[in-house]
Amino acid sequence: FAVQALNNELQTERERCEQLERRLATSAQTDVLTRATSLHAFADLLKGEHARAARYSLPYGLVSLELSNFLQIAGTHGYVAADRALMELANLIRRAIRSEVDHVGRTGPQEFCVLLPQTDSLGARLCARRIAEAARDEPITSQNAQSYLQPIFVIGIYSGA
Repeated sequence: FAVQALNNELQTERERCEQLERRLATSAQTDVLTRATSLHAFADLLKGEHARAARYSLPYGLVSLELSNFLQIAGTHGYVAADRALMELANLIRRAIRSEVDHVGRTGPQEFCVLLPQTDSLGARLCARRIAEAARDEPITSQNAQSYLQPIFVIGIYSGA
């Protein structure tokens, strides 16, 4: 009985460790605040897509976005509101892209980048336009929902193979 009890305890502990490992791997690949792909995981995705595009002569696009008035929002409304603006911007980007194909990564404190596999420069510009229009049409409210935060962001586009 003692050996069986120790084996059961060991199995339970092993399963708990495996679960913790999976959670750690997920958190290393995902930005906690925005749930976007983390910088390092995004860099790995980009490296893989660049290699695939070069091998098969396929285009890919990148759309880079910066919430350029992040510090102004933080100064006026507080960092909770600025963080909320980042979260809502990440959600807005996710709604504007092909969720099953494209990837949104948080590449800096107030920067995001969207990787667009098999997308030429026109497709990248259209994606950037969808994001810009969504940001215009879906205002971000402050925490008390009484005022609107006006995110100002810069969009850069790259398309290459």
